[in-house]
Amino acid sequence: MSTPSPPCPNCGAGLPPTPPATHTLSPSTLAQLQKDLPGLDVDTADSLAQGVPPDAAPRTLAQLQQDIAALDSDIAHAHAALAALLARRRATQATAQALAGAPVHRLPVELLAKIFEHTLPAFPASQPPFALERVCRRWHAVARGASALWAGIVLTLGCPRDLAAAEVCLSRASGRGLEISIRAEDGYALDKAGHEALALLMAHSERWRVVHLDRLPIHVLAHLDVVRGKLPALERLCVSTTAEDEEAPTELTAFELAPNLRSLEVKSQSYADVLTRGSLALPWGALTRLTIDRHHARDLCALLSYCENLEHLDAELSSHVDGLIPPVLLPRLRSLALELPQHATLLPALILPALAEASFTVFGAAPRRDPWHVASGLAVLLAQSGCAIRRLALKVDAFEREALLGAVDLAGVLGALPGLEELEVSEGLGAMLGEVTAGDEGAREVLGRCRITTSA
Repeated sequence: MSTPSPPCPNCGAGLPPTPPATHTLSPSTLAQLQKDLPGLDVDTADSLAQGVPPDAAPRTLAQLQQDIAALDSDIAHAHAALAALLARRRATQATAQALAGAPVHRLPVELLAKIFEHTLPAFPASQPPFALERVCRRWHAVARGASALWAGIVLTLGCPRDLAAAEVCLSRASGRGLEISIRAEDGYALDKAGHEALALLMAHSERWRVVHLDRLPIHVLAHLDVVRGKLPALERLCVSTTAEDEEAPTELTAFELAPNLRSLEVKSQSYADVLTRGSLALPWGALTRLTIDRHHARDLCALLSYCENLEHLDAELSSHVDGLIPPVLLPRLRSLALELPQHATLLPALILPALAEASFTVFGAAPRRDPWHVASGLAVLLAQSGCAIRRLALKVDAFEREALLGAVDLAGVLGALPGLEELEVSEGLGAMLGEVTAGDEGAREVLGRCRITTSA
């Protein structure tokens, strides 16, 4: 049996465990602590008297260490969030600097204003360019100073917002010529707000350059007579109305004295009473362009007889058979576009010595024995006019389910136009060109000289 090693005098290895030291407080010391610390509870005082340290301090220290750890974690998260925000700021600043140096910000004011003009939809679909003012200070200043942007005024009668916008446009358009569009809902009855809107626009009638009157009742149009003789700048007039055939004709003289009026567009078949009964007073002899919706050939000829200076005619013809119509000479008409039935209506009545461009859209299936150019009266027009049509568009109405024209009809048209240079046909007719060239030598020669295009 081995004897135990003696304990090491240096490190104390081999010494028996030392019991925890206890430090007791004398009664006088404890009494003094209780006097100095009124909040010292009895349990703590007993522990101090017996030399046992209280456990409140270790618990409080542990809680503080936990709090410190939690704060360190929050600080780490805050640093990460701050780093992300700083990165976003640097990226945003780089983008802003790149945009600030973009060419669009160095454009001259005049050029930028022109670009603004071209971004607006075509009148009368355009709206006041208020959105351009909200982009930046420079655009705000350029938009406000570009009077051309505010020269188009679209106003619906009875709409307070449109009236307010019209007032702004009139003030910012300065002295520029105006494009005016006045609309009304179906069944509209002129009220106080409508009178105010008309009065606002009519006060600037000397600046009217283009006027659209969209679906206005006759009684509203009659109020425009105030501007008679006050339209020195008017160049183009577009009119549609909700007049009914049974309404008594109302003489409309507002546009009778418009020395520069050259273009007239008339829509709505219910407006026929104004045209056919002569209620619309206009400088017909000064017109160079006329666009009109579907009417009888006789009614249209009655109007054309007053339009001796007409150069462009775009019209839709009804299928009504009028019988013999007195011929109409239009010595300056160069361009003719008609939507017409297969049988003769307007064409035999026209004498057009200057005609160079023609467009025909055919509708309505009907039995016939002659080729289309004969049945429609085109052959008569060519014979009595002595014109040389250089450009022709021949189409079939897209809603027709039957083949209205055949290869024989197309060959007949080409044979009647030996000087043709450009031909546009609808897809169905385009598919027949091969058959036409194979069966008709004269048509083949004409097609060989033509530039041919097809359209839907």
